[in-house]
Amino acid sequence: MIHLARLARQGGDDDALAFSLWAHHDIIWGPGTAAERVALTGELITVARRTSDPDLEHFASALRWVAMIEQGDPRYLDEFHAYAAKGRRSDRPHLEMSVNVDASIVAGLEGRFAEAESLLESVYPEARQDHFVFMLKHHQWALSGLQGKADGQERMLRELRGSGHPCVPLLEALTALQSGDLDTALRGLDVEEPGDRMIQPIWLRFQAELAALTQDPELCARVRARLAPHRGQWVVSLFGWEVSGPYDLWLGRVDAALERWAEAVEELTAAHRAADAMRARPWSVLARAHLAETLLARAAPGDAEAARALFEGVRREAEELGMRHVLEYVRPAPPSGLGGTPPAGPRRKVPWGCWETPGRGRHLRQASPGFRPGGA
Repeated sequence: MIHLARLARQGGDDDALAFSLWAHHDIIWGPGTAAERVALTGELITVARRTSDPDLEHFASALRWVAMIEQGDPRYLDEFHAYAAKGRRSDRPHLEMSVNVDASIVAGLEGRFAEAESLLESVYPEARQDHFVFMLKHHQWALSGLQGKADGQERMLRELRGSGHPCVPLLEALTALQSGDLDTALRGLDVEEPGDRMIQPIWLRFQAELAALTQDPELCARVRARLAPHRGQWVVSLFGWEVSGPYDLWLGRVDAALERWAEAVEELTAAHRAADAMRARPWSVLARAHLAETLLARAAPGDAEAARALFEGVRREAEELGMRHVLEYVRPAPPSGLGGTPPAGPRRKVPWGCWETPGRGRHLRQASPGFRPGGA
C-alpha cells in the first residue's frame, strides 16, 4: 500500500491514492498506530478537498478525530465540532445520521448520558444495515456500563447474540465481571486473543479488569506487559465505537493489584488528569475512585487525607452524572453478615459483593459469589 500510494502521488492519480491510503489505514488499525492514522486521514482529507468528494472528506475527518482520542489529544474535540458542523450543513441524510452517531459517542465520553441516548434513539429508525444496527447496540451497551446499568447491558447482549457482532463473548465476559458473576467472567479467559486488531483493545481491557480483581500474579504480569507500551494513550476499539478510558487507568489497577503502589499511584493520577484534559468526566471519576482506593491501600503518610478528598469529589460528580455503581462503590462498608464485623481500616467492595482488605493479595479464582474474607 505504501508503494502504491507513492506511485499514485507521482502520477497524480487521486483515485488510486485515496484507495491506497484507505487500505493502509484499515490494515494497520489497532493499538499503537494512532499517530500514523492521523497522518493518513489528514492526507485523505486533502485528497477529498482537491477532488470535491464530500463523502471521503466526511469519513476521513471522522476517523481522524477518533485517532486523536486514541492519542489522548484534547484537540480532538475541535476536530469533532468542525466535522459535525460541516456534516450537518451538507443536507445529505447519511452524513447527518453519521454525525448523530458520533455526537452520541462524544456525549457519552463526556458523561452527557441522556443526550447520548437521545441521539441514539433518533438514529435507530434510519439504520438499515445489520452491521450498523449491532454497532449501535454495542454503543448502547457501553453507555449502560458507564452508568452502572447492568440490566441495560444484559438487554443489549440479548439483542446482540446471534447477530454478526464480532466479539459478543468478550462483551458477555465484561458484563459478567462488572455485575459480579465471577464464574461467567472467568470463562472469558478461554477467549483467545482476537486476531482482529480492532477488537484487541476490548480484549486487553477485559484481561486488565479480571487481573485487577483476581489479583492473580501471573495474569497481572502478562497483562501489565501488554499495557505498558501504550502509556499515555486511550483504549479505542472498533473504529471508535468503543472508548474504554486511558490505558494508564487499567495499568494502574493492575499495578495496584500487584501492590506496586508507587507505579499505581503515578498511573492512576496520570489517568484522571488525562481524562480531565479530554473532558471525559466518567473516566476521570473512575480513575479518581481507584486512585483513592490505592492511596488507602498504600497507607503512606498523608494518603488517607488525600483519599478522603478524592472520594468526596468522586461522590459529588458520580451523583451528578448518574454513575450509580460508583456511588455504591465509594459508600462506607457496612458490617459483614458473615463472620462478624469486617476488619477495621480501609476496605473496598469488589463487584460480586465481598469485602476485601487492600494490601493483601488474594486469588479469587476459587471464590464463590458468597465468599467473605477472613480476618485481617
